Amino acid sequence: MQLQEDYQQYQNRPKTNYSLNKILSCFSKLLILFCYVLISLILYSFIFDTAMQYHLVYQNYFLTIIILLIGLMLGFHVIINYTFAICFSPGTTKEFFTSIQNDTENSENQWEIGGNANLRYLKFNYIPKYDANTSDNQENLDQSSLGFCDYCQLPKPKRTHHCSICNKCILKMDHHCPWINNCVGHQNHRYFILFLTYVFLGTSFITLLNLNIIFSSNFQDCKNQRSQLFSTLWITELVLCWMMASFGGWNWYLILKGLTTIEFMNRDRKTIDQYEEIIENLKQVFGNFKYLCQILLPSFRALPSNGVIWSMVNKDLEKINIGVD
Repeated sequence: MQLQEDYQQYQNRPKTNYSLNKILSCFSKLLILFCYVLISLILYSFIFDTAMQYHLVYQNYFLTIIILLIGLMLGFHVIINYTFAICFSPGTTKEFFTSIQNDTENSENQWEIGGNANLRYLKFNYIPKYDANTSDNQENLDQSSLGFCDYCQLPKPKRTHHCSICNKCILKMDHHCPWINNCVGHQNHRYFILFLTYVFLGTSFITLLNLNIIFSSNFQDCKNQRSQLFSTLWITELVLCWMMASFGGWNWYLILKGLTTIEFMNRDRKTIDQYEEIIENLKQVFGNFKYLCQILLPSFRALPSNGVIWSMVNKDLEKINIGVD
């Protein structure tokens, strides 16, 4: 059968050499190690330099405990969200689509190819792995909304893009981040933006305390007790604070507008004012929440859309460039 022959030809074709991707992956792992070491050093300096100097100067246990609790809480959120962004899958088409090699297998779930030329080679099962919060998303998948990825040889839903580094199609892909050795996509976007947010809050908090130590005359007597690490890290923390304010602020802006970085760069400028409500945009990233403050907590709340079906999204996605890469 021709369908089977085409599939076998694809399976038997020479495999691409991904040596460059392996090098980039190794480099990303070094970046991850560097980040964990830097976070650890900042927390160490915060405890034994910053908090200790405040305790020595003001001799106030309550103030020292409050400073430590706030700093360690922010540090915890930095570490946990960074780890989640690394470990959680951004959502890929391979998690939702499986190829059917036997036309008689699972006949009830097989797709009708119809007039979609992109699906002429293979048939697929659609497996709604992630349940949505509402029953409206239990509708059937609209085949006409799908593209096709020649690299993955799988259907390509709206807002999905192929990552040449991960060699996967990522659902609602924002970008590939070497600092997490992973793509930022539909399933881990919340952890990435919370990581940026808490890095900004944490470095801002420590920087304010450190600037007071450096420029206030009250701390001059403790100057000789500062470690060399303190002298280096307070500048690093100031730079990180500024960088996260810029980069994190930009990412929050995109989330509030209901866009990814790719969509913003490729969108039709005429559709600039056509967005959803801000709360709905936040729910697309953080899941359903009752109180706004809940979005700042790491969570496993289900998202309104599963990344394949976007029936709950009111925005006119047809006006965003979601074509095949």
